[in-house]
Amino acid sequence: MNSYNIVKKAIKFDYPDRIPIWHSVLPSALYKYGSKLYDIIKKHPEDLSKNKIKNAGLLHYSVEVSDEIRSKFIINSDFFHIKCRNFSYGPVGKVGIRTDEWDIVWKKTNPGYHGNIIKNPLEKWEDLKKYIFPDPLDYWRWDLENLKKLIGIGREQGKYIMTYAGNFFEKMQWLRGFENVLIDIEKNQERIQKLGDKLLNYLIKTTERFGYLGIDGVMFADDWGTQQNLMINPNKWRELFRPYYKELFKKAHENNLDVHFHTDGNTLEIIPDLIEIGADVLNLQFSAMDIDKISKVVKNKVCIRTDIDRQYMLREANYTEMLDYIREICNKLGSLKGGIIGCGEVNEDCSLESVEAMYDGFEKFGNYKKK
Repeated sequence: MNSYNIVKKAIKFDYPDRIPIWHSVLPSALYKYGSKLYDIIKKHPEDLSKNKIKNAGLLHYSVEVSDEIRSKFIINSDFFHIKCRNFSYGPVGKVGIRTDEWDIVWKKTNPGYHGNIIKNPLEKWEDLKKYIFPDPLDYWRWDLENLKKLIGIGREQGKYIMTYAGNFFEKMQWLRGFENVLIDIEKNQERIQKLGDKLLNYLIKTTERFGYLGIDGVMFADDWGTQQNLMINPNKWRELFRPYYKELFKKAHENNLDVHFHTDGNTLEIIPDLIEIGADVLNLQFSAMDIDKISKVVKNKVCIRTDIDRQYMLREANYTEMLDYIREICNKLGSLKGGIIGCGEVNEDCSLESVEAMYDGFEKFGNYKKK
């Protein structure tokens, strides 16, 4: 099986040969560890590690990175990532201040991170009257000739091609400020709906354009949980936000795109909703929830892209502890039928021993051909 078939079979519970691998590496980790980390990651998956890589787009970074980093660390995986142009977050590959296309002002003090927001353009609701929303189809966002070229390279190499379309709830926070959004949810729901309609339109048009390009999957991301619970009452979530996600997921499916959804925190209460409205792959923060409870809700119902515990396991676990942890994850969330994608976000505070054990675990417990 090539990468495309392995990923599709994992998502559709159709008996892939092995667990597909998604590399999620923060540039800050490569700045710190360099070739020592690179040598670990590029060995996995083992059956792809000897293939020649033709394009740096194969490596997915969670933040924008400089061309120097992208060209130096070219890593093979089962996923080929493309994206339209955007100017979110702070300056690329350096520190400083940058205003993005939404008039959100970012300050970056570490070149390996997104940065922090220092100005919300809609902090005052009355500013909405003069605010101009970005056009999702603006010419500057889409270099269609180059995107088609990249997709062609991905197809030649048998990859599953996907993109990140954007966030919804988090974009509200970036525009209004976190506290203002929470107040709106409780007291000014018409503001949530007015802003939500605008953001939905932006994401739908972006999704349709990616569908036109003929790729395989699209990812949306919103952190909805704290360490203990959902950020808002789950019934309020269902009333205000579920309809938007349902419409967004429906549009993705109409354009032949698998829906990947990332959300951090304890989101156990809304996982069944996300499955019901059409999420094909969920990326959940296991460490904020009970793994047995997650298993009961998701196993054999939706594919899971793993989120290996970043608070302890990837920082402090020894090799044996990590192997045991990966075995548990694979057994409780996946099966020989599939339903799991191996991924763990590698940051500068991770230990190389834990990272190596994580990838070795994916290979050991996710190689279905040997079982």
